[in-house]
Amino acid sequence: MVAFTVRGRGFASVTKDGRVQLQLPQEENDAALAAHPAGDRLVRRGTPVGFRVPLAHNGKDLNALVRAAWFSRALKRLAAGARPAGVNDSRMADAVGPSAA
Repeated sequence: MVAFTVRGRGFASVTKDGRVQLQLPQEENDAALAAHPAGDRLVRRGTPVGFRVPLAHNGKDLNALVRAAWFSRALKRLAAGARPAGVNDSRMADAVGPSAA
């Protein structure tokens, strides 16, 4: 499995069977599930921790989902430096789903 971290906190991984696992907060996870029927809930020890989707999923949407996972796991000051203040990444909201905006 290939895993990606930010400051030691995992936010995305790719399994051997070609699925991307994303660590997302509950609200964004629910929105991603509603917007992407090809995906499913990622559960660890009975607790929902994120979203899983095939790697072959729409590239634009997958990119936005990975970005959402990164923002959810990065330190606030690190995430603030990655996006100019006041900029709304509508692609991320569109890809994750309507309730995550």
